[in-house]
Amino acid sequence: MPVCFARVGTTLYVPVDAKPKRGDPRALRRLSNLRERPEATLLVDQYEEDWSRLRWLMVRARTTILDPASGAEDSASEGEPAQAEAERERALAALERRYPQYAAMRLSSLGLPVIALTPTRVARWRAGDAG
Repeated sequence: MPVCFARVGTTLYVPVDAKPKRGDPRALRRLSNLRERPEATLLVDQYEEDWSRLRWLMVRARTTILDPASGAEDSASEGEPAQAEAERERALAALERRYPQYAAMRLSSLGLPVIALTPTRVARWRAGDAG
C-alpha cells in the first residue's frame, strides 16, 4: 500500500494519520498484520519521464509500532516506554517537516501510532541494470 515516510538516522517512520478510516485507527489491518509478523518491505521509486533514468530502492525491515495508547511500544523487541515515546515524537516532527499537510493537521497532537522500520536489507537498482 502507498505510504508517506520520513527518515531519522537509519530508521524510517510511517504514520497512522487523520485521513478518514473505518473504525478505530489502531485496529487497522496493517497494524494487526505487523503485530503478527513484525516485518515489512518499503519500495521507493524515482520516476522520470525519461525511463532510462528510473531508479528504485527496496528496504526490508523489522518493524516496531510506537503507540502512546499501548505504553508507547508494541513489537517483538523490548524497550523503555519513555524512550519509545521520545522516538515517536522525533518521528512525528520529521514527518511534519517533510509533509506540510501533516503539519497542518497537527499530526503530532493526534496521539496515533507510528510504524518504525529498522532496515535489515537494502537493494537498489535502476533502469538498464543487468539482472
